[in-house]
Amino acid sequence: MNWTNNENDAISRFREMMSPEELQLADRVEKLHGQYFGLDRDVKLNAALKALQRSVAAHRPEEATRPDKRRIVVICGESGAGKTRAITQHIRKFRALQPYVDKDGVQARPLLCFEAPSPCSPKRLALEGLKALGLPVRNTVKEHEAWDAFRTALRTHRVNIVMIDEAQQAFETSNEVQRQLVRNTLKHLVQMPDWPVRLVLAGVSPLFEFLSCDRQLRNRMTPVRFEKHRGKDARKETTNYLKRIIVDHAAMQMADDLNADLVNRLHHASDDEFGTILQTVRGAVEVAMSDDRDVVRSSDFAETYENISGCLPDENVFECVNWRAVVPGQALHRPEDREIPGAKKPRQKSKPFKFGERP
Repeated sequence: MNWTNNENDAISRFREMMSPEELQLADRVEKLHGQYFGLDRDVKLNAALKALQRSVAAHRPEEATRPDKRRIVVICGESGAGKTRAITQHIRKFRALQPYVDKDGVQARPLLCFEAPSPCSPKRLALEGLKALGLPVRNTVKEHEAWDAFRTALRTHRVNIVMIDEAQQAFETSNEVQRQLVRNTLKHLVQMPDWPVRLVLAGVSPLFEFLSCDRQLRNRMTPVRFEKHRGKDARKETTNYLKRIIVDHAAMQMADDLNADLVNRLHHASDDEFGTILQTVRGAVEVAMSDDRDVVRSSDFAETYENISGCLPDENVFECVNWRAVVPGQALHRPEDREIPGAKKPRQKSKPFKFGERP
């Protein structure tokens, strides 16, 4: 079944049901979000992905020598750092990774992308890969059968690079034995004698630590860390991005209250994560567009933050006076909220008994 065609048909029907004004707004928003901003980290990421591509091109199956030992690129950063968008932006520039039909008439997929399942196991990892290739799977299949099918599918569809997003899910809910099984699985993928693939793994901390526990994996990976976008220079860059998004990309105007104070609040609300900063700015522009205005105001940022955080009015980073005391990640927390059923409470340290006291 071709899911891409089905999705295109569904989107086309959606657009037919919308008014010309709504379609115009949707297209403006799509164009707005289509712009990409690169940072210094993009230089290292691009170099690592290019090296991975050269590794594929330089491989000679008939030769015993294998100089391309580093076959894994690992991108680690917190949620909202912009990892997935950055990887997608760089990979789409590589012509060799675009799908094609080979000489046997088989739909080739040089790049296969999917998200790590949670909870994760070698079997579930193989099944997710098969699903991403559009192949039918049976959950009752045995682990070795799933991997035999996945390895065959990688060869059949000419998959050279496998990208696994949210890779931290491979170990978050597993014990050490299961984690080592996943590590062995990743090693096996890049060491398969008949069809070795390259890996791109993206996730949050402690992804580096999880992989570095295995010396063979550590020797085969190139780490790229997406640090937080903080500091005086970062705020200057954000001021420039603010103007570029609103004025250059959206062809709108900036109100006088979009100043250095707003930039500081923006960084605090986004926890200094670059991807979240851009998402919030574009969200504010979208609010102004929806109101059919040409000027973006600080109130648009407040509305955007309220929409994405669920905060109370007096906890809105863009409106309250003591905004530095607000913890953005806890905006949904309420004193009257009940605890999650079955959640373990933190153990309290018992006080030592004094001599002569009864326990």
